[in-house]
Amino acid sequence: MRYLGLVANLSGLPHIIDICITEMVARTLKRIFNAHVSSSILEHQDRIVQNQKERNEAHDAQMSLNNAYLNDNEITLAAGR
Repeated sequence: MRYLGLVANLSGLPHIIDICITEMVARTLKRIFNAHVSSSILEHQDRIVQNQKERNEAHDAQMSLNNAYLNDNEITLAAGR
């Protein structure tokens, strides 16, 4: 995009100026679109990581409860003998 403005200014032909302006607008919109898509992808990835952490924490909590329950049952069984 560095020289498109120069080409448009130096060109006396209206169709060349139109092409240069169209190309400058297209390139600018492409940069804006790519930045928006990139930030959306990063936000989505952050949400996925957070959800995985929450699921892992819930799983760990459930496993702790299960282990505590099983340990209590083993103690009760051992005391009953």
